[in-house]
Amino acid sequence: MHVHAAFQRTQGQNTISWTALMSAYVERRQSRDVIKTLQRMVDEGVIPDQITLASSLTSCIGESSLPDGKWLHCFVCICGFDSDGVVGTALLNMYGKCNSMEDAWRVFNKLPERDVVCWNAMIAVCGQNGYGHWSLALLRQMGMANLAPNKITFISLLDACANEAAIEEGRLLHSWLLQHEIESEHIIGAALVNFYGKCGYLEDAQRMFQKLPLRSLSSWTAIITTYSQRGLGRESLCLFKQMMEEDLVPNEITFVSLLSSCSYAGMTETAWQILYMMQQYYGVTAKSEHFDCLIDLLGRAGLLIQAYMLIDKMPFHPGANTWMAFLGSCKLHNNNHQAIISAEHALEVDSSSAAPYVLLSNIYSTICCEEGSAVFATVEDFVEHDDHDFVVDS
Repeated sequence: MHVHAAFQRTQGQNTISWTALMSAYVERRQSRDVIKTLQRMVDEGVIPDQITLASSLTSCIGESSLPDGKWLHCFVCICGFDSDGVVGTALLNMYGKCNSMEDAWRVFNKLPERDVVCWNAMIAVCGQNGYGHWSLALLRQMGMANLAPNKITFISLLDACANEAAIEEGRLLHSWLLQHEIESEHIIGAALVNFYGKCGYLEDAQRMFQKLPLRSLSSWTAIITTYSQRGLGRESLCLFKQMMEEDLVPNEITFVSLLSSCSYAGMTETAWQILYMMQQYYGVTAKSEHFDCLIDLLGRAGLLIQAYMLIDKMPFHPGANTWMAFLGSCKLHNNNHQAIISAEHALEVDSSSAAPYVLLSNIYSTICCEEGSAVFATVEDFVEHDDHDFVVDS
């Protein structure tokens, strides 16, 4: 790793150099390496500051990272930053991304001072975890606390409504924004396009996009994503070409939407061209989300060997989402052997997830092998001892 080599050559390492080293692990979501770096840092007599700690927490994403997140939370308390607003907000976001709402609420309620940034974070966390009604309740509580919502507040609220397809609540927010004449501001406009798109109202999303006086990258990405989610891959690519004519530079989120469009439309060759363009012309490093789109595309096309080879060549360890995408393709094409292998990998990454067990049980039920009974017993035990909501596809 180039960052590690540069760190070794640095004389008199300080908080800044240690944080730079750790950021390489954070970017790759390697929370265990982040923890080891913090331990080494303290052993060398360097005390982490709030920026270092807040950055470290962003390495934890998904339920499998929750134990590491809790270790980092304890470390934050030992360092005396548990009441700090910046670190507290990072803790909220971390628990939200690890799907631990109980811990997120505990952090929020313990913060001695809660500014608008903190309230916005909690509103966003509720929305991201499917509790949009809590997000709206928090907006009312903000008013009772004499705190005025800002643009980020409304973006988080619109995202919460979008995630729950709460069209009526979202339309009420839209009316309020219209009355206060901030509907057309580019970040608000992009959030409205995204809201209508996620709720399945393509015409409303188009109308909102056309109304925007200034179409920023975020608004273009929102409308491209809207078309992608509706399975309109070729239309998404046409919009991308129009965006390029306005001299806007796409970012990694834009490329995720484009690759997803290719996956839905089955455009394998185009997807590879987009990946090449993304890295060679725009300098955007491919992340797990980009690879997951390609793996899904190859899998849908029945190119399971190529998909598996791509997983093997990824520059970082594949996550649970990657293996689940491949597992779904194996099930689609009745490749039971590869499906079992990918399910085992998915469980190694995140043993708390019900999805691999469910897909495995379906596979074993179709091939009627003796091993299936053990899997069924595991699923029954999993459901009996934990509260999980999932649906078994027939």
